[in-house]
Amino acid sequence: MDYWLITTGEDAQSGINGGFLEPGDVFTGTINTIDVPDIDAFIEKVTQNGGQLVGEKLPIPGVGYQAYCRDVEGTVFGLHQEDASVGPDRFSPRTAHPRPGSRRPAPALPALSRPHG
Repeated sequence: MDYWLITTGEDAQSGINGGFLEPGDVFTGTINTIDVPDIDAFIEKVTQNGGQLVGEKLPIPGVGYQAYCRDVEGTVFGLHQEDASVGPDRFSPRTAHPRPGSRRPAPALPALSRPHG
């Protein structure tokens, strides 16, 4: 899964950064994400209470871990654990990510395009 980080301001500014995923069956609109101290423990809480993990836990180099879940009513939401020590070992070459130790994005990627049909 490709993921593009979006930085909305300088590191010293307060604000909310984010990311883009290519739209698909699961990811079709805005997805609210919750910051958690231990993403694995919260994934377990979700599944123990009838929710499900959508895909797999994703490392975001220099930022942390991200996971997407679906609750019992079908709403998709994100879980995020901050961990600046996460490396780029599991990303495709197309995926943008910040340099380790930096919250700034890598150079811009080509614009996403949707197939016509």
